[in-house]
Amino acid sequence: MNIEQAIHFILLGNFLAPFLSAVALGLLLIFQRSVQERTVEKIAKTAFVVYLACALATITCWACLGFQPIKWDFAVISFYFDKAGALYLAITAIISNVIVFYSRRYLHRDPGYCRFFLVLSIFMFGMTLLILAGSFDLLFAGWEFVGFSSFLLIGYYWHRPGAVLNANRAYFIYRICDLGLLMCVLLAHMIWHEHHLFYQLNQAEFLPTQMPFGAVEQWILSCMILLAVLGKSAQFPLSYWLPRAMEGPTPSSAIFYGSLSIHAGVFLLIRTFSIWYETPGFVWVVGSIGFISAVLATLFGRVQANIKGQIGYASIAQVGLMLVELSFGLVDVALIHLFGNACLRCFQLLVSPSILAQQLQIISALEGRIIKNWSKGFCRSFKKLDATLYVFALNEGYLEFIMKWLFVRPVRCIAKICNQSHELGLLLFLAGFVALFFYAANFIAYLLLGLTLFFSLSGFGEERRALRALNWVTVSGFLAVASLLVGQSQYQMPALCYLIGLATSWFIAQEALSYILKSRCVIWLKDFSGLFSQFPLASSIFLIGVLGLIGFPIASTFLGTDILLEGAVASGWEYLAVFSMIYVLNALTLIRLYCRIFLGARDAEIEEVDLDYSSYQVLLRLCVFIVGNWLAFQVLILT
Repeated sequence: MNIEQAIHFILLGNFLAPFLSAVALGLLLIFQRSVQERTVEKIAKTAFVVYLACALATITCWACLGFQPIKWDFAVISFYFDKAGALYLAITAIISNVIVFYSRRYLHRDPGYCRFFLVLSIFMFGMTLLILAGSFDLLFAGWEFVGFSSFLLIGYYWHRPGAVLNANRAYFIYRICDLGLLMCVLLAHMIWHEHHLFYQLNQAEFLPTQMPFGAVEQWILSCMILLAVLGKSAQFPLSYWLPRAMEGPTPSSAIFYGSLSIHAGVFLLIRTFSIWYETPGFVWVVGSIGFISAVLATLFGRVQANIKGQIGYASIAQVGLMLVELSFGLVDVALIHLFGNACLRCFQLLVSPSILAQQLQIISALEGRIIKNWSKGFCRSFKKLDATLYVFALNEGYLEFIMKWLFVRPVRCIAKICNQSHELGLLLFLAGFVALFFYAANFIAYLLLGLTLFFSLSGFGEERRALRALNWVTVSGFLAVASLLVGQSQYQMPALCYLIGLATSWFIAQEALSYILKSRCVIWLKDFSGLFSQFPLASSIFLIGVLGLIGFPIASTFLGTDILLEGAVASGWEYLAVFSMIYVLNALTLIRLYCRIFLGARDAEIEEVDLDYSSYQVLLRLCVFIVGNWLAFQVLILT
């Protein structure tokens, strides 16, 4: 076995350690109602120490090869490792171990102790996929795991409505901006047909001037990359969500928004440097956004009333400076900056509770006099600022209000109209039957496309019946496939793969939701019902079904979505627009549905453990989900 093969073998440990940790902790939650902290601690510590050892061994072996980029295949998946990946892997391994050893005492006797380490293991698995990805496909899968684990940990204290609302806000922005990365996957398939894309892009002989597309296509691809960066790294104009994401435990804030997740956007820009840097004039866009983000985040951070918000905006400002550095072509400087900022912000967030406690003790000992001095110093720092600028910073530039007014409110209004216009849906169905009788192929395709969008919007606008919202989202998925298949027989087998995964996911989600609604009544989907305490296992099964419906990387619908979007591009821009909208709307509908039903505090808490699924019922439904998606993958392999 040579050194390069040894690296491939060792890197498998980086995947297996968090994956096996997540599986073990998940099984503990299924089979044991009360999990001992010592057992959870041993599993987590062992997995993350192994992860650190494998990461250090990989970097050592890679150094013996002369720091040369390497690539390799594992089954049909391509991996890539270079200096950016080595640095990011080292930071990830070191900081994750610090977080684990810190959290085992910080979360002592917390009811969600095992759940926290389970989500942390999922996050680490996603980070490993993101770092070692050799193409946009695998990077997008890791990107999705990181975003979803972020959503779960923001809403970790699920009984707090504020935490749930902020988790929803973060996921909404993630999903919209992740559409940019999904478009990158699609465009990369159409342009390069390259299995080891990142390796090819970072070769010295690769010349961006030889790219097989024009400046317009290059700008579109670069803009899609930047859209993904804006969401994940909280850059202008989407920077307002990150300070609110500090609702989770302090260790999760440190690893997500101080050190690792927030820098994923910078890592993506480094990975795709050869694409966007040579796009005519695009470096000015990246540099301008980074500069504006740094200035505004610094301004907003000065008026934050809590220490987590101040550190969050400080981290956003530093990431903005990294974008400026990359716009000047200073990749190595940006990597060094990334390493330093990640370590500093992680340290600041971890010690922030102690600093606050010490500050309160000092204030108490000095009988409050330190507050006056601090307030005067604070006011002096704003002495030269106009009152209008102060109010502007206090309201965080009104960025959230502007985004809601421009994008959210119009969609909500249209969704409510569609939800209340059942007659319109019936008329469209009748028109479809008439067209089918005369077999007007183009008319049928466009009619099905309109129905797809209609049912997707209807599900988004549903405010009362949970099962109806779930069913309408599923119907929109089936109609999207039907509209694509009219006149395009070459997508029959990929569509079948997608439909099998969609039907399997709908079955377990619908069955779990029906089971819960038989015992507990949910009348109004604008309020939080807080059913997680009575149905922790059933709610988890419902969430797994929801993830399958929205195309998360645990189901065949993940690959099916990619293939269907490729078919949408071949069919026309209107297909791509509608498919992109339902990709976002359906995910927002189902995640919001999960939050409204299961999260939030109940007025009268009733502990009735017997209402929940048994361990064997959970395993049976998991087996149905696994077998259904396995059959879908077999169909895809046969094509």
